[in-house]
Amino acid sequence: ETDDERQWAENVATRIATLQAADVKVMRRDGFIIARGPCNVHRRRSLLQERSAVEGLRIIATAQKDFHDNDRDGNGAKDFWTADISGLHRLARSLDGSLSAADVRPADNNGPCTPRNGYWFMALKPDTPASFFVCAYPSDYGQGGRTTFIVTQEGLVYGKDLQGFRLEAPPRHPPAEGWQKIE
Repeated sequence: ETDDERQWAENVATRIATLQAADVKVMRRDGFIIARGPCNVHRRRSLLQERSAVEGLRIIATAQKDFHDNDRDGNGAKDFWTADISGLHRLARSLDGSLSAADVRPADNNGPCTPRNGYWFMALKPDTPASFFVCAYPSDYGQGGRTTFIVTQEGLVYGKDLQGFRLEAPPRHPPAEGWQKIE
């Protein structure tokens, strides 16, 4: 056994011990090490919740475009609905009811708010009626998703880990403030 082989074996043993300490079941099969455990399930759930939040924001952006282009509030102006998500749902009718129920600040309180796949949704007050911002943030940070997402009037979605803090105002320049564009 060479020094390299000995070092490799020690590294493998250390990795197995680390995984076992994290309650991950480690099996050796046909020369491979297979790890199964809660960390894999937790990360998968987190990614699914984050993907669902981004999808929800894109649905909201589409409803906002429809609201803007078709003057859904009948006020004669090409503007956006900026009050809340549940109001947009009532006026545009193109939103999924689960998005309306996940509105953490509905203008009218018609029943209990429920997170949508681990995320709350909230309209943020823009500087001008010619824009809108909607935020989606984890309902239980760290137990599911970790990333807070926003969507802009251009339909662009950005994400950033705010460490569980809720965004209260839209960022002026998302990329310059550390927000990553989500494709």
